[in-house]
Amino acid sequence: KESAWARLNYYNHHIGDYARDTAHLTMLEDAAYRRMLDLYYAAEKPLPLNIDGLCRLVRALRRMYFG
Repeated sequence: KESAWARLNYYNHHIGDYARDTAHLTMLEDAAYRRMLDLYYAAEKPLPLNIDGLCRLVRALRRMYFG
């Protein structure tokens, strides 16, 4: 019988690399980007191209970024 742990998605998160590569982002941009990374790896498929749908998934308000 397969354990529940075997089904969990996993990716390496290198804190130093992430901090270096995202230092230019605001706190809100960083949060949205991190949520998109988590969604991408959890679903193991591309993120939706629909901006409204993607904003909903990352719990962002469209007007915050797209007017």
